Amino acid sequence: MTESQVVQQNKTISFDIFKISFIFLFFVFNFFLLINNSMDDVAISLSFFTNLLFIMVFSSLHIVSKRISLMDSVFLAFFYTFFWLAPILQTKEGIYPNTMPVEPRLVVLTNFYLLVFGVSYFAFKNLFKIKIRTNRIKQEYYQLNQKTYTLMFIITIIIAVLEIMGILRRFGQINSVTALISYNFLYSLPVYIAYHSTVNLKFRFSNVLFFLISLILLLFLRNPLFVKRYLAGPIYLTLFFLIINKKIKLKNYHVFLILIATLIIFFSLFSFFN
Repeated sequence: MTESQVVQQNKTISFDIFKISFIFLFFVFNFFLLINNSMDDVAISLSFFTNLLFIMVFSSLHIVSKRISLMDSVFLAFFYTFFWLAPILQTKEGIYPNTMPVEPRLVVLTNFYLLVFGVSYFAFKNLFKIKIRTNRIKQEYYQLNQKTYTLMFIITIIIAVLEIMGILRRFGQINSVTALISYNFLYSLPVYIAYHSTVNLKFRFSNVLFFLISLILLLFLRNPLFVKRYLAGPIYLTLFFLIINKKIKLKNYHVFLILIATLIIFFSLFSFFN
């Protein structure tokens, strides 16, 4: 066995130990979180514990799997954050944010439906596969035509200038419906030029300059602190993965961890500022 093979084997073993350690600590953390937020009703605690076991089993299989699946990472991260973590913290309060009181029968029934939904997703996805022949599309396919990119870049700069001068806000006060439609269309342009600049990013002055300008325009017109989370999430997560994927070959473990950290930490900050 050559020296390079030994180094690669050691890296693989270290990474496997790291993944196993993460899975163990993830379970321990959530188990103690469940105990700390448990209610007097045993049925509610058991229903949350059952769903935690579902999350742990399929998260473990997903993390150790060599088959990369962004969809599974997204599903598990959202299921854990919004269908397990948030409800268990809210249930402890005895009343939900929508002012609905905690009723044990409905909580148990809802957790059962969520469990059926989660198991059905993986069952239908993995047991009933439909093989479809697809052609691999190169990343350059998603780049904008240079003329289209230049036009959108100029329009975005004009929009930013009009926003700074307050002209767009005054227009919105005159005709709110037209302003809303225009806002959702025009303010989406910096998203496209930011994606194009990221995909086209090379270590040349012109490419880096256009990337930085497009990023500044995006942050100004689609500031993540002042837009709704359902808008900020897809925009900035996609941009983040486009940037990081240029340097690191993302695995299931990376995507799953990044999504959970984003949903718990950054989304909470967005909610605070909004």
